Amino acid sequence: MKTTARDKSKNCGAALLLALGMLTILSVLGAAYVLSLQIDTESAALRLIKVRAAHAAEAGVQYALGEVLRAGDPASAAGERRYEIGVYGPVRTSPRTIEMTARLTNVKAYARVTVEPVSAADYPADAEGAAVAAKVGPGAGRLLRVTSEGVIARMDGGRNHGSTTARTVALLLLRPDGPQFVYWNSGPAPAGASKAR
Repeated sequence: MKTTARDKSKNCGAALLLALGMLTILSVLGAAYVLSLQIDTESAALRLIKVRAAHAAEAGVQYALGEVLRAGDPASAAGERRYEIGVYGPVRTSPRTIEMTARLTNVKAYARVTVEPVSAADYPADAEGAAVAAKVGPGAGRLLRVTSEGVIARMDGGRNHGSTTARTVALLLLRPDGPQFVYWNSGPAPAGASKAR
């Protein structure tokens, strides 16, 4: 059987359509893969911001412990304070070079901390840590409630481009032989938490 020029042109047209179809399918698959990577990267960045906010809140509690121990008198350490916290991470110094760690200039972190002396007998039943506070005996030591709100703000040119908050509540028992945390709860800040100041 002889093939004519007309038969060959029909075959070439079918091969061209098949090649274009395969190219389209591969392009769609490639675009979907790139989009998936972008979503994963953004999700990881959001998780990192939440973890940094939680660490800022926990650092605020530790700062408060240091203030209480330095003051000697828990009553003088009571009140509200704000602690600035440095945030460090990998920094790109050139397109191909990443420093191991440096202070991040585009992230501002701080903790707003409230320290208040509380009595186990008068502790509100609906407050966080009430079950633990009720178990503290009258002669066990002085009880302090430390509430810390960690805030991470993304900065650009001195302007705040959004912030994330986390909260830690701790009960600190000041015993004669040293301080002890008897309650510790960390998590996201409750709805309606104060905005970054």
